[in-house]
Amino acid sequence: MRSVDGERVGRVSAVLAGPDGSPQWLVVATGLLRAADVPVPVDGCVLRGTTVVVPHSRDVVLSAPRLDPDRATDPQLEVGVRLHYAAASAAAARGPTAPPAPPPPAEDDDEAWWGAELGAERRRPPGSTGQPPRTAW
Repeated sequence: MRSVDGERVGRVSAVLAGPDGSPQWLVVATGLLRAADVPVPVDGCVLRGTTVVVPHSRDVVLSAPRLDPDRATDPQLEVGVRLHYAAASAAAARGPTAPPAPPPPAEDDDEAWWGAELGAERRRPPGSTGQPPRTAW
């Protein structure tokens, strides 16, 4: 099994069928010596030759809830796994996150708080208003 990025994820060790008998989950043996079995939904998977390509990154698959053979049919486990992949798909659809907003300036930093105009006013010669001189008409 490969990720959408082309990274090796693991080996498909089993296929779990839904109530209607159609394939619903792929069980992926990850790591060396079958370190963990992770369920991956069949939806969105593509078969390329003899390789299954999942529509998720390797990190998303490896961070999925582990499959406990004793709880393989547990509805709560299935909901948790579906939520895991749904959240990953939603995050991928949003794209990269925007950088955080800069922190507000310190209260005692008048130059930054009021902007360059206040700083320019401070640099004016004494008695100058910064306005053009008035002319009489």
